[in-house]
Amino acid sequence: MVPQSFAVNAALAPSFTIASSTGAQTVQPGGAATYTISVTPVNGSFSNTITLTASGLPPGAKASFLPATLTPGSSSATSTLTIQTAAATGTARPPASPWPLAAPALALIGLFIVPSKRRRRWITLGMLLFASLGAVAALSGCGGGFAMGSSPKSYTVTVTGTSGANNQTTTVQLTVE
Repeated sequence: MVPQSFAVNAALAPSFTIASSTGAQTVQPGGAATYTISVTPVNGSFSNTITLTASGLPPGAKASFLPATLTPGSSSATSTLTIQTAAATGTARPPASPWPLAAPALALIGLFIVPSKRRRRWITLGMLLFASLGAVAALSGCGGGFAMGSSPKSYTVTVTGTSGANNQTTTVQLTVE
């Protein structure tokens, strides 16, 4: 028997790729972002139905595709992904602390308690200055009670195209301010 070698050219099974042509989107809470999703056949015509889904959404957000399924055939097919974010909700804030106002109040009470003799005047002014500085320090920094809103949050949303055992993914970026 003589050894022989053969070259086999196996045809690759048709498949598809998925991509978004839309850049990163930024929305306010309660707003919607839209993305164009393209499905392109690879290795010939792809005649199976591809179902689109999205994951990694912001809390409370809903994703919808129009259309939700595609059959690209021999050319690309597109769908529009809309991500509707949840409306902003009020956050419970703890009751305001009375301590920033306590120092000036104590200083004013001290004005009436300390006798108005000339040598006590410097003590009264010192107490008033100390209390005022304390009030300014309390109002300007440490408590965080005067926040102007939440900071933007970015999300990477994964779009998946599924046809039987064939799954392809792409990602889109969404920032909620």
